[in-house]
Amino acid sequence: MHPLKDAMPRPLTMAAADELIACCTHEISSTAVVREPLLSVCLLTYNQQQYIRQAVESALAQETDFPFEIVIGDDHSDDGTGDILRDLQRSHPEKIRLLQATENLGRHTGNGRLNMIRTLRACRGEFVAMLEGDDFWTAPQKLQRQVDALKAHREWAICFHSTHFFWDDGSQTPFDFPLEFDRPVSTVEHLIDSNFMQTCSVVFRNRLFGQFPEWFLEVGLGDWPLHILNSLHGDIGFLPETLAAYRVHSRGFWTSKSTEECDAIIRNFRLLLHRNLPRPLSDRAAERLVSGYADQIEVLTDACRDKVHSIDILRQHIEKLNEQHEQSVSLRLGRSLLAPLRAVRGLIRSGASAPIP
Repeated sequence: MHPLKDAMPRPLTMAAADELIACCTHEISSTAVVREPLLSVCLLTYNQQQYIRQAVESALAQETDFPFEIVIGDDHSDDGTGDILRDLQRSHPEKIRLLQATENLGRHTGNGRLNMIRTLRACRGEFVAMLEGDDFWTAPQKLQRQVDALKAHREWAICFHSTHFFWDDGSQTPFDFPLEFDRPVSTVEHLIDSNFMQTCSVVFRNRLFGQFPEWFLEVGLGDWPLHILNSLHGDIGFLPETLAAYRVHSRGFWTSKSTEECDAIIRNFRLLLHRNLPRPLSDRAAERLVSGYADQIEVLTDACRDKVHSIDILRQHIEKLNEQHEQSVSLRLGRSLLAPLRAVRGLIRSGASAPIP
């Protein structure tokens, strides 16, 4: 999560983004760091003091027959996350490169895209494994298995696996994501329909595309569009094993937002895909966008039906009250209530404006 300005941030060009990244990035690394890593762990964080050590240590615990580095992008955390990361870098200078930010980059775009872009650009490996600071890996052979799979399947651009979803406060029953997934190979078309990959489960081939497109800066979420950019250059392979854990907590990206905000982020993303992907992929994104609107309309229609039904019940009660007390004050009260009820009912049914007495 990143702090937002009171006003919406002005749209950035990629040239302006490059300048910000260059002037605000300070790397802490040692001459002892691995020189030619086959894989880079891209670890993104902001204000995750409570969880960051577990995330980094799960990466350090990986057992591989190849050299790898851990590149950490910290977007100017102010809660102690930076202190923990500096301590970890000093303890593991052969593995960790820490990219600090001299100011919070997220405030310039209202999202975490600049931190993601600069950290990915710093990754030197042939392969990149994604990890966020509040998640962690649960199997020390995770990276080895995914790199072996990518080497065996040259047609794959991405390899992912199942992820264990759990609630930090234990309030809900954990489960493995994606649910009942049995497709061994997916394509970019599948990914446009829905994101079935959790960030901490993904390893991909580095530098499959050139520069990040400018529309990437506008997207409210980072992992899904990144996966689409990569999957334009190859298939997506699935390993049916659970090798990582995703933590659900109140400060998470999705859980900190309302349903309406989450829906708006996804709609905007699909609109950007429609505008920027080549056909027929742009058409597929448009179909999903229209389908989402149709689903919303159906929900609203159902809600209106419920309101009409409730108004009818209330009207029946008032009419019954009138019959029982024809000569009393309730008759005049009931008649005065019936008129606006009928007007509201008509508004809901017709969608047109109507005067309310």
